[in-house]
Amino acid sequence: MKGARRTLAAAVLVGVTAPLCASPAAAAPPPDVLQKRLDGLQDTVDGLDQRLAAEEKALVAAQSAAFSAAAQADLRKAAHDALVAEVAAAPQPVNLLQAAFLRITGSPTDELEQRRDAAGNVAARAAADAETARLAFQDAVDRVGHTRDLRARTTAQVRDVKDDLRDAYTYQGVTIWGSGTAAVATRAALDQLGDPYVWAAAGPDSFDCSGLVIWAWAQAGRPGLPHYTGALYDLGTKIARSALKPGDLVFFNSGRSHMGIYVGQGRFVHAPSSGDVVKITQLTDRRDYSGAVRL
Repeated sequence: MKGARRTLAAAVLVGVTAPLCASPAAAAPPPDVLQKRLDGLQDTVDGLDQRLAAEEKALVAAQSAAFSAAAQADLRKAAHDALVAEVAAAPQPVNLLQAAFLRITGSPTDELEQRRDAAGNVAARAAADAETARLAFQDAVDRVGHTRDLRARTTAQVRDVKDDLRDAYTYQGVTIWGSGTAAVATRAALDQLGDPYVWAAAGPDSFDCSGLVIWAWAQAGRPGLPHYTGALYDLGTKIARSALKPGDLVFFNSGRSHMGIYVGQGRFVHAPSSGDVVKITQLTDRRDYSGAVRL
């Protein structure tokens, strides 16, 4: 990467102040490796978001089913308890003769006892259903908790990898994230900060405005773009100024004879003119803005 982000003086100072016996720090993985890791982690987070949405929906359904089953079990138990009490309150035979007679003819209490037993069976099944629903609800709670925890840990890993990438992806306070063609091309252009403007040049060490663009996109895997601002404008999808994203191509003056690459924060990178170098400029510094496209 051209233009090391740490000055020679800072490097010397680090060398002077570092303990002589210190072990060399492990080299950080290169940006392309970190970017692949970041892409994978972000894909994982997206998948976990979808999974979490489905699990939270299932949790609501399981909670409703558990509440309904518990209420049904309470009702069945109450009905059984009422019959138990009714059987207990039924009058008993007053003597052996009456008891013998009731055994032969049948007692009103017999029907109550049959109803009580049937209600007991229903109450037992309802209690079992309620327990099953409760366990299903608890399982849903556990699944949601596990997925939320996994998402939190993965998100923390995303932050760590972004921290590792931030220095490599930051140029004069502008950070360009992502592995898409536009992001890679924009970083490639920013890597050329300080290279001289040369008319009709398209890299690798000097550029004109459209030459910087086509060289940067070639580094991102899209070679062969036309070395002409008008053709590049016609090639892209027109974008409103309010919708600009890093990587969009911005054009200037009525003939669109000058261009650059938007980098965010209202700024763009470009190779301005003879005697100047590739640099970042505020869009507001140009009163001749004439449009933007997205390749």
